[in-house]
Amino acid sequence: MNTEMHLRNRNLGTRPATLLALLAIGLVGCGGSQQSNTKNSTERPEKTHFSQSIDTKHLEQELTAFITSHGRNRGETHAFSGYVHLVQGETVLYSKGFGFRDREAKALNTANTSFRMGSVTKQFTAAAILKLEQEGKLSVDDTVKKHIADYPEVGANLTIHQLLSHTAGVPSYTEIQEVMEQRDQALTPLQLLKTFWDKPLEFEPGSKWKYSNSGYAVLGVIVERASGMSYGDYMRTAIFDPAGLGDTTIGDAESAANRALGYEVRDERIVQAMNISMSVPYAAGAARSTAIDLARWHRVLLGESLLTKASKAKLYAPVKNRYAYGWLVEERDGHQTISHGGGIDGFLTSYTRVMDADLAVIVWSNNDKVQPEPIARAAVVAAFGGTLEPSPEEVSAEFDPVLAAACAGDYEVTAASRAWLAEKVPAEVIAQIETMHVEAGTTVLKVTPAKQPQFELTPTEGGGFINTNFGVRVRCVVTEGQEQPQVRTIEVQQGGGTLVFSRAE
Repeated sequence: MNTEMHLRNRNLGTRPATLLALLAIGLVGCGGSQQSNTKNSTERPEKTHFSQSIDTKHLEQELTAFITSHGRNRGETHAFSGYVHLVQGETVLYSKGFGFRDREAKALNTANTSFRMGSVTKQFTAAAILKLEQEGKLSVDDTVKKHIADYPEVGANLTIHQLLSHTAGVPSYTEIQEVMEQRDQALTPLQLLKTFWDKPLEFEPGSKWKYSNSGYAVLGVIVERASGMSYGDYMRTAIFDPAGLGDTTIGDAESAANRALGYEVRDERIVQAMNISMSVPYAAGAARSTAIDLARWHRVLLGESLLTKASKAKLYAPVKNRYAYGWLVEERDGHQTISHGGGIDGFLTSYTRVMDADLAVIVWSNNDKVQPEPIARAAVVAAFGGTLEPSPEEVSAEFDPVLAAACAGDYEVTAASRAWLAEKVPAEVIAQIETMHVEAGTTVLKVTPAKQPQFELTPTEGGGFINTNFGVRVRCVVTEGQEQPQVRTIEVQQGGGTLVFSRAE
């Protein structure tokens, strides 16, 4: 499930953190020739008619070349493995698998392969809450204590609305080291809540926005208390079955014949991801699904067989930071878009719905070294006739410990770069990346932004460093005329944008 599942950078399933936060905020079109102008949207997405036909041949040529160019010259660890599925109305525009769902068995990824979806689960949890509201069993204005009587006073008066929109201020349990170190151990829902429920709130409820898996764990228990069923049973009987999502389930689908295994890269080798009990991601990220089911889910939400128009208006109404109830609502390149990403051990997901084009874009990855979001954004560009620039050929270079040591230190974004960012993103996004700490490892450069997890970059020809997972490049600007390399400035590039950082005094 940026909320996402490695201990270091995967808090159970939102969009993966990035240095510039560009993927998460939709600032730049990924890999394509067009930049993405993203705006806040207060409109509630509804189906509209789209007259422009999509050239599937063009889409196939552009998108396949883009996907297969990823990580070239860097080996199989950097190659995309997963599935890409685009549907407009009832028409499948693009549906192609890459790599294996099971590497040992050489079983291929298909449209029916079951992937962990991580935080894409949250939109289903939100739908369950709204379904219960339609049934008169709760209101989004209810407080937590109305449904969980033993919830500690510190969070008892939080509302369901605040939990759904990440404006409650509940500390995310995926940021608690002890919890993540034991994520292979099963927990009951109440045991999970007890890992965080008595901790102080991080801000006055409703005043700010911060992604919290804890809020959705609380929502899972509220679903159970209001419905009288377990979270998984209610999701099956009230959401998945009525929607016709036969291959969508809560849990790890151990008996499913089409089940994908998740892989990660350790010591430059692809290995199976660490074990995790799906009781830990719970209502924040424990679902599995297929490309076909998520395309069907898009169609279900366009109608009113499951949620009424009034419920969908709540589902899609942004509260803060363009976040609604389990969805990010924005305008990209003039198109009304709602989306969410997910990350959990061994898997990454991108699910995008371009509402005014009736277009659903599903990208699954079961190699968590390779981000699906750039592929999803490139897919939209290509679908609307744009051309894509293949990923640049990156050639690995020998690690230079002297250069890396010169790069090490603390940096802050320059006034010019801050001003450029201020025109495009909220202040809270800038705060995540306004400073960074750089360390020299033995074979990598380690970068820690102000309020994001540390990540690593490997050396490339020309003296730069790259993290292909996030598409981030770093260049240490060496001062000329010195006996030993001295670095006062670092340039950080991602998705066509460049930020300059100067060494902190």
